[in-house]
Amino acid sequence: MQPDFARTRLDPLSEPDLHFLLAQMPGQAHDFAEVAGLLAAFPSTVESMLSSARVFDAIQDPRAQILTISPFLYFNVLLRHALDDARGRPERRVINYLANLLALFLHGDRALRADPEQPTRYRYMVELLAALEAAPEPRKFILRAHIGNYALWLTGMQGEWLEQRHRYGRRAVAPEYYAELGQGHFHQAARDPEALRLGLEDVFMRLALLFDYYRAGLRRMRGEWMAG
Repeated sequence: MQPDFARTRLDPLSEPDLHFLLAQMPGQAHDFAEVAGLLAAFPSTVESMLSSARVFDAIQDPRAQILTISPFLYFNVLLRHALDDARGRPERRVINYLANLLALFLHGDRALRADPEQPTRYRYMVELLAALEAAPEPRKFILRAHIGNYALWLTGMQGEWLEQRHRYGRRAVAPEYYAELGQGHFHQAARDPEALRLGLEDVFMRLALLFDYYRAGLRRMRGEWMAG
């Protein structure tokens, strides 16, 4: 069974997403069947569309009716402009992974659950670390991945809140604590055989080695284009 966070391709794009992308293509109109076929046969072409200034401007235009597009598409386009070097297949896989993760974390308390099928919620890192220590080996991969995901989300999307909490809170830890946990557990997750089975070993390793780069990209995205 594939965890819901283990998505590195463009599969989460919905039919309205494809129609939205199609509407931004210059030239004569194309029908949906043609674009769907294009996605299946030439995903790199769709990747280029997601990186285009035309699509980015359309998403940012307040007059655009973008309510029907998926959060995956929205985050995917913004991430490609927030990151300085959003080129190459390994980087695109990470972007697709992060766009899917951000879309998941929009729903309810998913950010607090290592597994959406389990009822346990982890509000604090210390709870996750305790669960990891007590977990059987097959469960450890999910927990390590979630610690990395949660740490990156916290330091990137909630970075200002973390800093304020550390500055004015009584017992708050520094954001660097979360960053170190995220880096370390992404690295451990990358070396797990389950990461190889899911095709995530390279994604997790990039997130471990370049954690600060992706954290800065998320903060830029949040600060420049999601402030409202």
